[in-house]
Amino acid sequence: MRKGHSPLEVVRDAVDRGIDSVIVGVSGGRDSVATLDLCVKHFRVVRCYFMYVVPGIQFQERYLKMLERRYNVEIERLPHYTLTRILSQGVLRHKTNATMSLRQCKQGHFYAYVRQRFGLRWIALGEKACDSLERNTQMTKRGGVQEQRGTIMPLAWWSDSDVQSYVSSLRIPIAPDYGLSAKSLESLRRQRSGSFSSLLRIDALLLIRERYPDDYDRIRKMFPLVDAHVLRFESLRRRGLIDEKPAVSEVCRRAGKRRSTTSVEPADSHSDSSPTSPTSPGATDGEEIQGEHT
Repeated sequence: MRKGHSPLEVVRDAVDRGIDSVIVGVSGGRDSVATLDLCVKHFRVVRCYFMYVVPGIQFQERYLKMLERRYNVEIERLPHYTLTRILSQGVLRHKTNATMSLRQCKQGHFYAYVRQRFGLRWIALGEKACDSLERNTQMTKRGGVQEQRGTIMPLAWWSDSDVQSYVSSLRIPIAPDYGLSAKSLESLRRQRSGSFSSLLRIDALLLIRERYPDDYDRIRKMFPLVDAHVLRFESLRRRGLIDEKPAVSEVCRRAGKRRSTTSVEPADSHSDSSPTSPTSPGATDGEEIQGEHT
């Protein structure tokens, strides 16, 4: 790692510029919790938010409350900005005049809102140069503290393995709804944690229905067509008409290629899949979070 590229040096650069207060978005993934941990240790004020797709999902709430206890912060629950698109396009629910008239909210709009809500300018993000070519180019040009965007990226020059080592060494639990990128749906059942980061993915829905039935009911109340979506998938799988490798299907979709098999994800759901992230060992709070489905 080159000089000036460690998280501590990025944070010191921010402090030297007079930055002492930041906003941190908490998702429960390794990049998110590593960023939260660093910010709580080095900034005077840290305000946090969590973006939900369905409010009141209990396995998410238990994890967020654990983080609030651990870091002595309050995490505000805010609706995910993609909900405007999901609702207006009728994903897993019927359209109404009210949902079709929703104004579309984008990431920039959401960041402007949280800045106004918290009265702070700087947002600390878990973005890394290794995440994509675009981020690598941006961070190489502008560094880990970007005045124009009003953002700080403490992890900018760390690799995925660096972040995992940091999180594991501090025994910071990863959210049970984050981090599984399964090669097949059957392998999902053999894992301790599931890919619930996007609640409307078919693999997430199957696992939530199996492990968190009460939360599945909460999803059903907001998205009444979820049962039809799951039943259709199961019917297609029994008939051998689907590809059980969602990661491959996603690559094909992004390349603009026609899928060779029947799609089983909601047509309007474009949430990115998350990298594999095992649960940190030996974390008491983490064991409490995951105890329901081990």
